[in-house]
Amino acid sequence: MWGSPPCIPLVLAAAWGVLGGFSPDGSLIAAGDGDPFANDKTGTIRLYSTATGDPFGSPLRGHTDRVWSVCFSSDGKQLTTGSQDKTVRNWDLATRASLS
Repeated sequence: MWGSPPCIPLVLAAAWGVLGGFSPDGSLIAAGDGDPFANDKTGTIRLYSTATGDPFGSPLRGHTDRVWSVCFSSDGKQLTTGSQDKTVRNWDLATRASLS
């Protein structure tokens, strides 16, 4: 995707947990809400600072079911997410807008 090497999913929590990935520069983690045991199927993606662990900006919302995969573009400006709602979305991280 975008000429970069393939993404490798990262399990960030126990059990099925939350799936996420690092930005190319390592400064952010994007985490989807793919916990199959949670009752909350919000389709939300959150970004966190790797330096502080604090949330980075507002969550990305648009999927209608659990988010199972995330991948940053090679320049770190976009994020692609895949959901159980059978959609793939591309996000502009500067504007937090869904591009697809």
